[in-house]
Amino acid sequence: MKKQNAAIWCALLLIALPIAVLLLVPSPSARIVDVVQPLMESEEIDYWNPDIFFLTKYGLTAAVSVLCGLVLTLLCSRKRLSLDTRAAICTVGGFGALVGARVLYMLARYSYIMVDLGGSTFFWQFWQGGYTLYGGILGGMGPLATADLFQKITLHTAASCDQDHPRVCIDSNTNISDRTAALLHGGADPVPEMVKSAQRLESIGADLLIMPCNTAHNFYDAVASSVSIPVLHMIAITRDALKSRGVKCAGLLATDGTVQTGIYQRTFEGSGVELLTPDNAEDQAAVMDIIYNGVKAGDLTHDATAFRAACEHLLARGAEVLILGCTELPPAFELYHLDYPNVDPTLELALGAIRAAGCETK
Repeated sequence: MKKQNAAIWCALLLIALPIAVLLLVPSPSARIVDVVQPLMESEEIDYWNPDIFFLTKYGLTAAVSVLCGLVLTLLCSRKRLSLDTRAAICTVGGFGALVGARVLYMLARYSYIMVDLGGSTFFWQFWQGGYTLYGGILGGMGPLATADLFQKITLHTAASCDQDHPRVCIDSNTNISDRTAALLHGGADPVPEMVKSAQRLESIGADLLIMPCNTAHNFYDAVASSVSIPVLHMIAITRDALKSRGVKCAGLLATDGTVQTGIYQRTFEGSGVELLTPDNAEDQAAVMDIIYNGVKAGDLTHDATAFRAACEHLLARGAEVLILGCTELPPAFELYHLDYPNVDPTLELALGAIRAAGCETK
């Protein structure tokens, strides 16, 4: 009898141990905060905040199912069932918990799975979803900048096969109104469409969000508060990248909306990195010209002479590097063959997102 009881308890332990690990290990969102704590623009993170430390619905369902199986097994054991019967209950209970959790996971996201993930065959792919990190790109600001971010995530992930890359969903929402026009000229408010995209990405399973638009970070708080998952902060990541490289003075190339609202200046405050911006209207106009009339307009042969002069003026004033503070500027540097020392916030965001998703960078 003692041997039988020992066998039963060993079986229960084998089932309960993975569930205990699931319950005790911080959730994906907590690990994201670990990696990108400065981006949350807070000196301290409350790891027990339910918005940061939580179980996934998939994991919680598995835990509850297995615990129910354990309770049933204990109740049955009181009736002095045979060892074979109790062992069978443990085995079926554990397998049933796994399958049952998978069924509920699929039902919760039925339309997404059936339409986008190949339908019922996805049921058997237990390594997909549930416990994995899933990144969402709140894009469309603009489309080329969105494509540039995704390309950099792909190129800078240390992967030997497709399955080593982070899972990413992109909502290139071109209905989001112009951010600079909204900030400076009374244009349409971009927040409703940004929030709609953020919530859409969360609803299909994203564990974190990234926005490839510097000016859009003026609306960061509104977007971040509309979802329960972390939103990485591109400008904070850029600040930390410059600090880690020992840069003391950087020239900011950005839209009028980014420059005049001072979002970079506020984020960099106290960092020890001095920011220079164009000191004449002609240079700032040249930056806006290459962004809107060059990259956004798709003009591959746009004249970049004035923009080159703006870059050189900032470097002559003491800037060690140029911050490409609009996500159209990294493509501009490539399209128009510009070669100045720079830091690319899009690349820094991509690297931060890769690490937050639990992947290695290269």
